[in-house]
This record gives sequence, C-alpha cells and structure tokens, in this order.
Amino acid sequence: MDLEANLLERLRRVRLMAFDVDGVLTDGGLYIGRADEWKRFNTQDGAGLAICRRLGIPIAFISGRESESVRRRAEEQRVTEVHLQVTNKVKMLEGFLERNGGAGPESLMYMGDDLMDIPALNFAGLAIGPANAVTDVRSICHYITLSRGGYGAVREAIELVLRNQDRWETAVEELLTETGRLSQ
Repeated sequence: MDLEANLLERLRRVRLMAFDVDGVLTDGGLYIGRADEWKRFNTQDGAGLAICRRLGIPIAFISGRESESVRRRAEEQRVTEVHLQVTNKVKMLEGFLERNGGAGPESLMYMGDDLMDIPALNFAGLAIGPANAVTDVRSICHYITLSRGGYGAVREAIELVLRNQDRWETAVEELLTETGRLSQ
C-alpha cells in the first residue's frame, strides 16, 4: 500500500487513540428490549485494543449515548477512558490529551463515522473513518478503512498505525509468546 507522505507522517505521530462507539466499534445497530440495550462488538477489534494496551497506548471510547454494554466492553478491554453522553467530543478529547501528558492533537488518532464526529475528526492529527462512514465524514478523513464499523474497522486502523510505526510485528510476537501460542 503506497500511502502519501502526509498520511505516513500522521500515522507515525499517533500516541493516543480515541474511538466513537456506534458505527465504529459496533455495526451501528441498536437492539433495544425491555431489560437492556444490546450491542455487537468485534473480537478482532478487541485483539487490536489488547495490543494497544500492551504497548501502553492510551485508548478512549467516546459516545453521545449512555450504554451499559459499552461500559462493560470497555471494562473487559481495560480501556483507559470511557465517556458516554458526550455532547462536545472535542472538549473531551482536549481533556484526554491533557490527562495523558499534555500531548497535542497531532498525537491523536480519532475514528468516527457520522456527522457528530466531524469536529473531533477535524481536531485530531489523524482522522480515520470506517467503510460505512457517511459522505461528509469520508470527505474529511485522512484514511477510510476497507472494513465496516463493527466488522474489524478498529483493528484495521490500529494495525495501520502500528505497522507504519514498525511496532506491529513485535507486539504480536510478544502477545503470542505470552499466551503460549508461539513457540520460541
């Protein structure tokens, strides 16, 4: 994949990652019943998040909705920060950067899919959208994944960043060695 120099430089600067939830970490569908709201999460995305955790990359989930399912998934993944019912995602991202050493927006990757994500995408140094992102989001993103939200798009974005930082192979090898899936 021949990525333009501007994108390569943006990929190399990423030190923190933030993700919208509905349409990015999930397929965007809501299953609402009497007892709870159900969301479908992708296990490959979870493996990518686990690799980020191993590398010490701060991760934030940011959503405009309240959701116990998102809280539970974030807890399972040991996500650094979870912010729900957020109306101003840029303000939340500014705080995320401040809480993580005062890094600038150029060190932040944000992934979003819908109109409410546009200010956050414009704020971040690297803006990524899943294949199912709406047209207005697609037009401002630095990269659009081949995968749809909820179907591996988060993993694809994480892998893109880490491969271009020459961190992916080592992180995978360490993960597999630790879990006993790779013999030495």
